[in-house]
Amino acid sequence: MANANNVVALNRLKKKGFEIEQLLNGMIQSQLNKESVARYAGVGSEYLAERMQLVKDEVELLSLQYNFPTKNDVANLAKLMIQIEEKIEAIEGQLASVTQTLEELNKKVNSNLPNQRYLRELTPKGQSAKNGGVVLSKTPGKDSKVVQMERWFYL
Repeated sequence: MANANNVVALNRLKKKGFEIEQLLNGMIQSQLNKESVARYAGVGSEYLAERMQLVKDEVELLSLQYNFPTKNDVANLAKLMIQIEEKIEAIEGQLASVTQTLEELNKKVNSNLPNQRYLRELTPKGQSAKNGGVVLSKTPGKDSKVVQMERWFYL
């Protein structure tokens, strides 16, 4: 029986709470719909916007003095990093294209040479193909010594 009274009391409390909530929502909405409240809120927001701009300007000055990055500095750095990544990707594509072209040219040169003896004959005196007379490398910069050869053969 005590439990039944508690359940009834809880239901009444919920009902009264819902009624009070509806009443308060109605009062708030009626106050917000007034023009004077809207004007006051507009003036207040303008004041806050001015103060926020002053704070941003002060932070900018302090960041220069104490050498720490601002939000704008970080945003600009992020944009620069994206641009650098795009440029690196473009350069990688060009490098792959150049590497492929060089490999094709190396194949043509090797197919036009009858044998290695002919290559040794064209190498300048004191140089050999292994020492750097001719470099046909797939990786740029590894075997960078290239000696100009006389052009006695046709490509």
